[in-house]
Amino acid sequence: MPKSYDIIGHIAVIEPDDDEKAAAEEIMRNKSIKTVAKKLSAREGVHRTRQLKIIAGDKNLETLHTEHGMKYKLDVGKVYFSPREGEERQKIASVVRNNETVLVMFAGIGAYAIAITGKRPETKVYAVEINGDAYEYMKVNIRLNRVDALVYPLKGDVRDVCRNMGNKFDRVIMPSPSNAHEFLDVAIKCLKKGGSIHFYTINKEGEEDFAKGLLLAEANKLGRSATAITSRKVLPYAPRMWKRCVEARIT
Repeated sequence: MPKSYDIIGHIAVIEPDDDEKAAAEEIMRNKSIKTVAKKLSAREGVHRTRQLKIIAGDKNLETLHTEHGMKYKLDVGKVYFSPREGEERQKIASVVRNNETVLVMFAGIGAYAIAITGKRPETKVYAVEINGDAYEYMKVNIRLNRVDALVYPLKGDVRDVCRNMGNKFDRVIMPSPSNAHEFLDVAIKCLKKGGSIHFYTINKEGEEDFAKGLLLAEANKLGRSATAITSRKVLPYAPRMWKRCVEARIT
């Protein structure tokens, strides 16, 4: 058996160092799995996609994934989606309050935005995504989950799309740990006074204060203050490295 693998709809995705023949044979015993693919690269570029090799089963990489009652249509070769973040999406959705206006940057196929509306049906969510394929799937997923009146998909670069939005958001979510720090200024400018930010980053073990410092410095630069700053582990990223979520109120 492979050490670990992701199941996205009918597709299993194994790690680069797994024995592909043995893994495929074992995984395909699960009759709900129709395709086994192998990672050939890390996630690359602004679209956060990776190269995959189909090693068994159906050649179709488009699938329908169900998570906490929500349905997500996607092509795993064209968009970013991690089923491992399902619990994190629920955690964020749980802290959002009814009647908030929320901005999700780097929204992908809309998973964070749609998860929020599943728990907070009186909340409006603006979701920004630069990848054209992901944006189109997000629109499909908004219709699939019947949240057309709650989620507003926006296509383009976060810096361009959000530039003139003003400080109208109660909460900004930044679920792209590799480059979210480059857009902290945009996120802070979009927040109301007293609004909350969820800034994802990757840190070495023991360097939690570095990401906190980035957020505090950017807030100060803009004449704002970041208070009640917390940093928590989300998922392991590499040996002694963690994906983290830094949360703060901007006053």
